[in-house]
Amino acid sequence: MRHPRWLNCSSYIMLASGLKMLLEELRYDNRPNGTGIPDEAVPELRLGCLRLAKALERVDSNEVNDVARVWIGQASCDPLPELRYFN
Repeated sequence: MRHPRWLNCSSYIMLASGLKMLLEELRYDNRPNGTGIPDEAVPELRLGCLRLAKALERVDSNEVNDVARVWIGQASCDPLPELRYFN
């Protein structure tokens, strides 16, 4: 993370909460209705969430680390190679 002091503990918790919500809203199948997210935007948004999760995996917060690990773990079996082979 380039500027770790720009965020405080509550900011990290808010990011973790958002990433948790997006786990459900950005699924490829059985997506909930009413998210307002077009299907064609899902892959790009998933990639953005994975990038954020990779940046947050070093944050000293169990809640943030847990959701980051879920995003990183899911990426390894994602149908899109951009996510599956993301470093």
